[in-house]
Amino acid sequence: METLGQKLLHMLHAIGQPDGIPNPDKSNIVGRFLFDIFVWQELERYSSMHHKRAWEEAVAEGIVPPDDTLRMFVGETIVRNSDHFAVRVNVQPPHSLFDLDEFVNRVARKWKLPKNKLRRLAEECKTNSKPILSKRVIEVRNET
Repeated sequence: METLGQKLLHMLHAIGQPDGIPNPDKSNIVGRFLFDIFVWQELERYSSMHHKRAWEEAVAEGIVPPDDTLRMFVGETIVRNSDHFAVRVNVQPPHSLFDLDEFVNRVARKWKLPKNKLRRLAEECKTNSKPILSKRVIEVRNET
């Protein structure tokens, strides 16, 4: 017997097939690739909105606890279930963050060093991360 997840997967797979949504730009290879990306990014955007709203409604109705309550217990657990579904929550332990202001204040106080020099030294030790990249296919209308 096919599960609901498998049925949804089959339905979504059919969208990208030749008899699914017609590709207005199928005459060239670039258009075929960009169409595929565009369809899936739009489905992701649409489903993301509904996914977020569904969780908010479930919390508002008391079906599942709010995130702050769930974060109180580290580990994996089932917090709610029905005949066919379960809410599995996995909470990782919090990770440490470096607070530059706290560091400068403590070092300056302990070793009686000037805060401005410590801050300048700390700034010189910073390194850059990878640039944030965002990719999106947009729909354009060619008036021909």
